[in-house]
Amino acid sequence: MGNDRLTKGLDLKRMRGNELPTTFGFKGWAVSRRNVRKTRVLLADQETIFAAGIKVFLEERFTVVGIATDGEALRHANEQLKPDVIIVDLAIPMMNGIEALIGLRNRLKSPKIIVDTVAADVASVTEVFGAGAAGYVLRTSPPSEFLNAVDKVVAGGRYISPLVPFDVARLRKPVQAERRPLTQREKEVLQLVAEGKTSKEIAAALDISPKTVESHRENISRNLDLHTIAELTRYAIERGLLWRARTS
Repeated sequence: MGNDRLTKGLDLKRMRGNELPTTFGFKGWAVSRRNVRKTRVLLADQETIFAAGIKVFLEERFTVVGIATDGEALRHANEQLKPDVIIVDLAIPMMNGIEALIGLRNRLKSPKIIVDTVAADVASVTEVFGAGAAGYVLRTSPPSEFLNAVDKVVAGGRYISPLVPFDVARLRKPVQAERRPLTQREKEVLQLVAEGKTSKEIAAALDISPKTVESHRENISRNLDLHTIAELTRYAIERGLLWRARTS
């Protein structure tokens, strides 16, 4: 009797195989498989066990299209799988986490980015949101937070773990044009900063002193009015400095 009531008004004989109802709602309305598109989520995490655990929970409501374990795999997976949302470990290898964020956001059809990390300090959150992330979840959070974060960002909002003291309403600072053109040495320093290098590593790469590197960094920040790694990295990518350096 119950099934007769639910299927009343549905001509099942006329429905092709892929149109058979999979979910019934009120008043006997049916939802067909081909009319339902789940949000596509890509995970990017170097810890495969952690990612696999999150994947199980996400698949309750979303389609997990894959797991990338490093920055290069993330880049290729994003291009081939075209996810709606990417949940990325900020410490993913082979790519600075902030660099990954900005590079993904600069694609023609950008996915929503949710960062998962152990850092709960305000400075880290500010940097991540400044780079264009839509969500921030602590790795110690319960799995339900990842579900909530995906729901929130897909709806056009921003999500942040309630354990982090941060005002989500802060907007990222727009990239400023330089007051004067950067010198060639400043461009070289900026490229390395965007790649996540420390001042000591930059000094060794360019065969200059760490003090000189710090002086260049101060001049670059003052000239561009950009004062975080996220802002400087975004500037380098948008000006083509980072990719040019990698292909030269």
